[in-house]
Amino acid sequence: MSATDPGLPAAVRVALLAREGQARQQLRGALLGAGAQITLEDDPNTLDADALAASRPHAVLVALEPAIEDALLRLDRVLADPGLTVIYDEADLASSRQGWDAQRWTRHLSAKLHGHRDVLPPGAEAELPQSPAPGRPQAPAFVEDAALEQHLDQAAAQSGSLPDEHGFGSTLTLADADAHAQPADAFAIDPDTWTPPPLPSRLELVDDPVPASKADAPDAPSLRADPAATPVTQAGSGPTPSISQLSLVEDFEVVVPVRTAATVPPPLPPGFGSLNLELEALESSEPAAVAEDVPGSKVAGAVLLSAGIGGPDAVRRVLAGLPVSLSLPVLVHLRLDGGRYDNLTKQIQRVSPLPVLLARAGMAARAGSVYVVPDQVAAEAVDGVVCFAEGRTDVPRLLGALPPDKTAVLLLSGADAALAEPALMLGARGALVGGQSLQGCYDWAAAQALEHGGGATASPEALAQRVIEYLGG
Repeated sequence: MSATDPGLPAAVRVALLAREGQARQQLRGALLGAGAQITLEDDPNTLDADALAASRPHAVLVALEPAIEDALLRLDRVLADPGLTVIYDEADLASSRQGWDAQRWTRHLSAKLHGHRDVLPPGAEAELPQSPAPGRPQAPAFVEDAALEQHLDQAAAQSGSLPDEHGFGSTLTLADADAHAQPADAFAIDPDTWTPPPLPSRLELVDDPVPASKADAPDAPSLRADPAATPVTQAGSGPTPSISQLSLVEDFEVVVPVRTAATVPPPLPPGFGSLNLELEALESSEPAAVAEDVPGSKVAGAVLLSAGIGGPDAVRRVLAGLPVSLSLPVLVHLRLDGGRYDNLTKQIQRVSPLPVLLARAGMAARAGSVYVVPDQVAAEAVDGVVCFAEGRTDVPRLLGALPPDKTAVLLLSGADAALAEPALMLGARGALVGGQSLQGCYDWAAAQALEHGGGATASPEALAQRVIEYLGG
């Protein structure tokens, strides 16, 4: 067990719970870089709950791994305190985070602990627009004639060494305009005696025309020389060929394939037609029946908690305030780095009075249960009843299929900002829509978009109370 140097300035008090190793060192450096005061640093397997409470932390940072799951159950009475901010991070991810990723995570951790929104790196702050100063603009500096004359004299002195503007010192002379002047009547046309000039024939436009007698002969040879019959002339031993003899078109011959009649395959040998060459399916095409994990009735409607970065803490606080008698299923749609949804399910179960299940394809949501929806499982609604299938959840489509009077949508920290618009549309039809308040929210993009659209925001505990008041316990 260790604590920070007492000489450090007072800051947010944080308890670091992690086993010895690279992950613990990385998280310690991130906390110090975020300006936090580490009041307690210990292995949760050997830490006592009273010692954790005695350190009086404002927040607890936990490096999650399977070896400490039992220890977290023992420390749950302290971690479940609503006034305590608990931040979970995967130990594997923390130990492998380096460079830019580590600096970015430290900035987001600082924003989470200190409750501000500044997650930009140093030097990337947005510049404020500069407003024009009132009054007349300042007049430019006056340039005296003597200073200007000095530059003109210098330019004139160097002009002799510059090349002529026409190149190579040559001069252009203007021809006498009257030397080649045409008479005034040179372009006069008499309409009675004028005849068009004779047009040149095509052969006259060719440098080396082919004689008409050879061109019209039926057995005239090709205009191009045969490469096989023409001897190769050594360089410099013969006359230079004329440009008219050159061609940019290569010799080629177009061969049109001859279509043949379709061949009829030979008849199959006796007995061969009774064979079945199709591959049999290794698995049955009918979906296997999935046993229901918990009792409860299938009802129309649901409570959807959408979250992302910083969302596990907000989800835990909402679920802790929901009653056991809730008459609707709760869906937790949370984007999780690393995909450890099984661990997330266990963490939520420690604080939730409702049973928490990991949603699987083929299950149907039942009232009074919480379902963690992983990335590879799609939550769908058929006649308003939520069921799960393979794929990814299309949240706007899911919201459109739920009954508004029996649906609540809560956008928590890290939720996709694009979900604010479909949530507001469902709220206009009578659903309960809310977002996590900006204070204490790790990623406020969705909540801010919801607030700009006229939606209400509140703390996770207040959102849970609104669900009870709107949908009943």
